[in-house]
Amino acid sequence: MNVRVVRAGISELPLARQAISEIHARICEGDESLSAFLGNDTCYLYLAVAGTEVACSLNGYALMHPHSCRPQFLLYEIDVRESWRRQGIGSGLIEAFIDEARRLDAIGVWVVTDQANDAAMAMYRKCGFSCSDVGDVVFSLEPSAPR
Repeated sequence: MNVRVVRAGISELPLARQAISEIHARICEGDESLSAFLGNDTCYLYLAVAGTEVACSLNGYALMHPHSCRPQFLLYEIDVRESWRRQGIGSGLIEAFIDEARRLDAIGVWVVTDQANDAAMAMYRKCGFSCSDVGDVVFSLEPSAPR
């Protein structure tokens, strides 16, 4: 089946909603938050669409820094519907994201993944990523959680 890659905008709101709920398995707080994301030039939602079904979804950001006018791209998450895995669709969305980073002369593109996720590690390597330092640690905090 023919799969098209789109950077979702407001006109793709129903497809974006499908991606968030079915592909990323998240509960969307409503169209207001999704529309705000889709309308923000520094936020990216790429979709691989087959007919009316979203096969894969990637979201990420163009981050600005105080030391450079050039953005740095963060690939925040990518998920592929199980029936569409191992067909190169995820790699295709990553390539679209990298192409946008190149178009904007980005400093770089980075992603965080679990080293035990062999499929993700292989896909990122296939797309040209390299592991910077296996000693890197990611900390997180929920601001509303008590300390």
